[in-house]
Formats: sequence, structure tokens, C-alpha cells
Amino acid sequence: MSELAHWDRLTELDETIGPAAPEVTAEPARLRALVSHALDGLARRLDELLPPALTRARQAWDKVDDLTIVDEELASVLAATRRTLVANAACASAPVRAVAFEGLLALDAARGLTSLAERGLASLIRLRVRGSNDDLLPDGRPFLDLGAALAEAARAWA
Repeated sequence: MSELAHWDRLTELDETIGPAAPEVTAEPARLRALVSHALDGLARRLDELLPPALTRARQAWDKVDDLTIVDEELASVLAATRRTLVANAACASAPVRAVAFEGLLALDAARGLTSLAERGLASLIRLRVRGSNDDLLPDGRPFLDLGAALAEAARAWA
């Protein structure tokens, strides 16, 4: 199975503070619940951090790139979930393998989007403010509403 490069930091963190052995299950529903929980945690963290960061962005947009969305606790959850999915991807049961691979793709996409937001939020804000629609929090939600998107994905995995 190929490794997903940007998860290296999470894997290292999980090896130092996470559980010793990944869960191997014969239940696709259990894997779906783990993916849902991880996506929901990422969505909650985005909802917690992004609106205040966008509110402050008008005064100090250059500081937005200092935003760290995935803290150690969330990184540990993501890494443990990924490790469990990797272990189950080698399972003999085709339904379990399928859910494990789908879960890995979902988590990788979510983490990739989050990483892009962490690295490029200041640029997005500058472009948004210079454009015709400079509202960073339309209807009280971030213009780049990753939290809502990931919450919806989490509900789909539940």
C-alpha cells in the first residue's frame, strides 16, 4: 500500500502518543464511524478557528497564515484513524477493505484541503477583499466554509 506523504507528521505523532496497535475489525460500520468521527473533529476545529481568524483578518491578514488547524490532539485522532484504516485495508473481507480504502481517500482529501487552507488562507483573503465581494463571513459563516463541507462529509460517513 502506498504511503500518503503529508500524513508522515501524523504517523510520527501517533507512534509517540497514540495507541500501540490499530484496531482490526470485521465491521465496515465501525470503520465508517471512525472516519465520521475524524472528519467531524476536523470540521469542529475549522468552525472553532476560522470565523475568528477571518474576523481578525481585516486588521492583520498576514497573520492568518499563522493559523494551525490541526493541533496535537486532532493529529493524534487523525493518525490513529488512518492507522486503523491501513490495518483494515489488508483484511481478508472485501467489504472491510473497500470501506478502509474509501476512508483513507476521504481522510486524505480532508487533510489535503485543510493543509491548503492553512498555507493559502492569507492569499485567498487578499483576493476576496480585492474582488467585488469582500465579505469574509457571509451570513456569519466563512466564505471558504470547509467546516460545513467536512461536517456534511462526516454525516455521510455516519
